[in-house]
Amino acid sequence: LDLRAIKMIKEAKRLNDDAVMLKIIHELEKENIQVLDQTIFLKEFFPQKGIIGSIKPDENQIADIEYGFQIAKEIGRLDLGQSVVVQNRMILAVETIEGTDKTIERGCKLGNGKATVVKVSKPNQDRRFDMPTVGLNTLKNMKKFGANVLAIEAGETFAVEIDKMIDFANNNKIIFVAV
Repeated sequence: LDLRAIKMIKEAKRLNDDAVMLKIIHELEKENIQVLDQTIFLKEFFPQKGIIGSIKPDENQIADIEYGFQIAKEIGRLDLGQSVVVQNRMILAVETIEGTDKTIERGCKLGNGKATVVKVSKPNQDRRFDMPTVGLNTLKNMKKFGANVLAIEAGETFAVEIDKMIDFANNNKIIFVAV
């Protein structure tokens, strides 16, 4: 880190992702650099509401998705993370600083191979940075550790290589939906 970065960190009241990114943006603005809403350029990578893969969730999975969505939004409001792992309307893991992949691993250890992963945006998500993101690696971790449903927030979650994600989900009987 250079002296400017060290000074920014020392001035920060909190060192969570949002606080650090907002400090960086503030520093860039001092240099007349404007950070734009990243979704302006990437709209096609934010799936809209509906079944993304070819498999529809059953009633129990829908209940887990709805409950997980509610809890994930709440942890987002608290700025803890953006994902939860849920099964049978019980939260198995809540994402914190370790990230989604470790949350999936930790949560699935408590499940029986039928866990649901829910990923949402924070209620006051700053669209300039840290948009919730899923990708092929997310699905591979789900398969490895025992989750069979991925539910993302429609229009708010960045899906990297979505065609590969859809193929993987369909070939591995993973439900992939945007709610």
